[in-house]
Amino acid sequence: MIPPRTALPRTGLGDRFQAAAKLHPKKTALNCGDEATSYEALDQTVTRVAQWLLREGLRPGDRVGILWFNEITTVTLYLACWRAGMIALPIISRMKAPELAYIMRHAKPAVFFAHSKLLHVATDAHASSGHPCRI
Repeated sequence: MIPPRTALPRTGLGDRFQAAAKLHPKKTALNCGDEATSYEALDQTVTRVAQWLLREGLRPGDRVGILWFNEITTVTLYLACWRAGMIALPIISRMKAPELAYIMRHAKPAVFFAHSKLLHVATDAHASSGHPCRI
C-alpha cells in the first residue's frame, strides 16, 4: 500500500537563505576577492532586487537570464530570482553569441542581465535570436 501524500513546506533556496540570514546576520555570507558581504547585507540587497523585479512586471515562474562573471552580484541575482519565485537561468561567461541566441530562443527568458563586459555578446545574441526579451 502506498502511503498518502503529506504536504511538505514549500521552501526554496531563497527561503533557506533568508532563514540563514536571520540566524547569522553578522557572519560573512560571501567572500569574493577583495569583496565580502554579511548575510544581513546580502539579504537586504536580495530583497530589494526581488521587489524591483516584481515592480518591473516580472512574475513568479518567469525565466531570468544571467550572463555574469563569478561575483557577489551573480549570487545576488540568483537569490533575488528565487525569492521572487522566478527561474534563474545561469549562463557561463565564456558563451558565444550563437550559443546564447539558441538559449534565448528555447528558454525564452523574460529579461536578461549581462555584465557590462559581456553586454556585446548578449546584444548580438538577442539580435539574432528573434526572442523579445529585455536586456
